Amino acid sequence: MNRFSTALLIGALGIANVQANESAVAGVYRNEVGINVLTVTLLPNGNYLARWDADMGSNGTASGSWQVAGDEVRLTPKKEEGRPMTGYLRILFLRELDGRKALLRKEDVENAKNPFFYLYRRK
Repeated sequence: MNRFSTALLIGALGIANVQANESAVAGVYRNEVGINVLTVTLLPNGNYLARWDADMGSNGTASGSWQVAGDEVRLTPKKEEGRPMTGYLRILFLRELDGRKALLRKEDVENAKNPFFYLYRRK
């Protein structure tokens, strides 16, 4: 096998591995604290939707694309509305907490021992 064929094969295997990781991560994640509910839906097609709700309605929405890089989910917004959502979701760490898949914002790592900072995958 020549170098070009080897590089092509390694690249194809890498793409298949990334797609497998992303399909395992895709799902609906939710954080419910008090009157606030943050829902992030990672769609299998690489897009995401996010919504921040409170007792009086929506506080903001976001949508765009996402990808897995190691233990991170990197979000690239295309549209953000509402002050809490603008710039709020960029890098989420993949975690498992009490046997449940969860996401933790990079900015909340110092609160990693507090379960209120996690977005838990819905079953």
